[in-house]
Amino acid sequence: MCRTSGGVSTVSTALGSFRLAGMNGGAEEAGAVVLTVRPEDVVLHETRTAGSIPVKVEDVLPAGGETLVRVAYGQENLGVRVIGDPDYAPGRMLYASFREERINLYDRETGRRLETGVTTITPILEEIHR
Repeated sequence: MCRTSGGVSTVSTALGSFRLAGMNGGAEEAGAVVLTVRPEDVVLHETRTAGSIPVKVEDVLPAGGETLVRVAYGQENLGVRVIGDPDYAPGRMLYASFREERINLYDRETGRRLETGVTTITPILEEIHR
């Protein structure tokens, strides 16, 4: 859901709250939105970085020059494309961040892409309890 308060628009998702910039594309008018991020736009880290979320490695799938890693953040699953053959094993805890300029938002009702950018990610889940 996209909400605007005090001139600031925010999208809240299971992955965190995303502050929006450049609301000329209708984000301020959108209700339910779909947020998309491609596997190559998710970055894994060994230590926490600003805006990162804690994730648990579920699967590691080598695919030639790259590796597809499935991670879990609470009940949400993300696919991550990593170049090379990282030493990640299922169960390992890592941190994921997103290339904010590559995140897309769509109006759920119309399917129209919203011309806005994500400027800040504020994680809302601090720990995974498993």
